[in-house]
Amino acid sequence: MKKIILPFSLVLSFSMAHAAENFGKLTLAESSARPLKSVVAEYKEGSATPVLVKGTVKKVCEKEGCWMTLEDGGEQVRVFFKNHSFVVTNKLKDKTALAEGLLTKKVRSVSDQKHLLKDAGESAQAIDAVKADKIFYEFEATGIKAL
Repeated sequence: MKKIILPFSLVLSFSMAHAAENFGKLTLAESSARPLKSVVAEYKEGSATPVLVKGTVKKVCEKEGCWMTLEDGGEQVRVFFKNHSFVVTNKLKDKTALAEGLLTKKVRSVSDQKHLLKDAGESAQAIDAVKADKIFYEFEATGIKAL
């Protein structure tokens, strides 16, 4: 009986470790993945077509894993997970990943920027330096895959 259990447990632990690299659900073919920078550069207002982007995970929410930042070629977006249907692990930090979902362009007011900087523990000098609204991009993901 021990001879059967050991190989089965190894297969089970391998498949569980492999499954941990996928979060949510990807429906688009991996071959359709595009660099995040090019998707941002070609952004069309109001587009509701899901895209598959590729970039490097730079930050992951330390508290719950409920968001991450993805970067490519100097372009960085905050990635949220649709309907909070999944979370990611901090182990994704500095890994290349695919994210499927929708990119949106937003404007952050001066007061919102200052609030976020204050929450992040930034200096009074950094907070006072904010003088104008800021255009930024967010990504609402339905799936993430670490590569």
